[in-house]
Amino acid sequence: MVEIFEAANALSGMAKTIPLWGQLVDLGPHRFFSNDPRVNKM
Repeated sequence: MVEIFEAANALSGMAKTIPLWGQLVDLGPHRFFSNDPRVNKM
């Protein structure tokens, strides 16, 4: 038997969309790429 516990209010783990900084952001096991060095520094 397997039991799964979700700490967040919604299911999906890291494969979901969340509101962040006034916009919707897709989370996932991928890296964020930008041509703006200020963004990459964050």
